[in-house]
Amino acid sequence: MGNLVFTFAAIVLWYRTRRRSRENGLPTPFPKSHQFKIFVAAIIISDAAIIIRAVYRVIELARGWRGVLITTEYDFYALDTAPMILCMSIWILGHPGVMLDREVLSMNFKGEGNDEYHFSGSGELEG
Repeated sequence: MGNLVFTFAAIVLWYRTRRRSRENGLPTPFPKSHQFKIFVAAIIISDAAIIIRAVYRVIELARGWRGVLITTEYDFYALDTAPMILCMSIWILGHPGVMLDREVLSMNFKGEGNDEYHFSGSGELEG
């Protein structure tokens, strides 16, 4: 349930940010790089895999401990194990430390008093 609430909140936040940026004639604050798109795709794919698994588990346990789904090994591997393998494997490609490293280090942040802050190559915030 928490996963669905978080996903819904993230989609609403993204939509509102995109819409308000366009209304004000500003570019969206989200990076447009290929690496960021891979990162977002990894989030979507892993989230979908978790939801598929959760739905399977609810249906499986709703039929009881002797139901067809809980006693069939093929269903368990296809609908429980495979989504989790996909969920974990996708982060090999979309790991945030790899995908966002250059973008985060090159971003400028505005602080109070309009001071600009940026990250140094060592990951430290400099003012």
